[in-house]
Amino acid sequence: MRYPVFTPNPDLLTNECRIFRLGEPVQVSRAPVSIGADGDVYGLPGPVPADAWHVLPYVVEIIHRIVPWTTVYAAPSVVIEAPSDGYPCREIIRRKDYDRDYVKVSGLSFYDEGLIALSLYSWAGYLISTAYHEAWHELEKILDKKILDEIDAHLIPISWGSGYLDSRFERRARCFEAWCMRFEEGMPFMRLESRVDEIFEAAANGVIAREWYTKQEKAAKAVRGT
Repeated sequence: MRYPVFTPNPDLLTNECRIFRLGEPVQVSRAPVSIGADGDVYGLPGPVPADAWHVLPYVVEIIHRIVPWTTVYAAPSVVIEAPSDGYPCREIIRRKDYDRDYVKVSGLSFYDEGLIALSLYSWAGYLISTAYHEAWHELEKILDKKILDEIDAHLIPISWGSGYLDSRFERRARCFEAWCMRFEEGMPFMRLESRVDEIFEAAANGVIAREWYTKQEKAAKAVRGT
């Protein structure tokens, strides 16, 4: 059977990557480019839907509200070196000059670098959803263990057949993502009989980040005063 040849809309093709830091002008770089310090994450050129460009400022606003210290790197497509345990439901690509497999991802939090990378090859709603997900990953590094334990206590044991998807680290991010997207879709606020809603609300509104900054300032003043 013969199939038609499909080509991407040339009007959507771009190699533009945008870098956002809170309070600074937007920087523009050109893909392909290495993202992060380890050199195994790349921004690649490709098609970007018009609605992705349209919603990007709002997406960056979401991330900077939740984790204002984070640099946001938006590329047409983001790929990472395929981890040994595999990423389920991901497109595997091969880098021609290396005998290595890479996978396309919608977003990635560089946990130790204060950096989030976003792939723009997505419809607007999913880009927003990804922003909440990755922002939660970044926020977790300042959360007390007791907060994470509170959330974990309400997770019902399930299995998606993947160690990656089943990890509590990923499940917490997906729960926060789903919680926030209720409001993006216009659903009214509904409380659970637990502190999870309070935690997620404080995270989404930037309260946790502001309280953390306040603690850091107090600690710094105490050091200067000694």
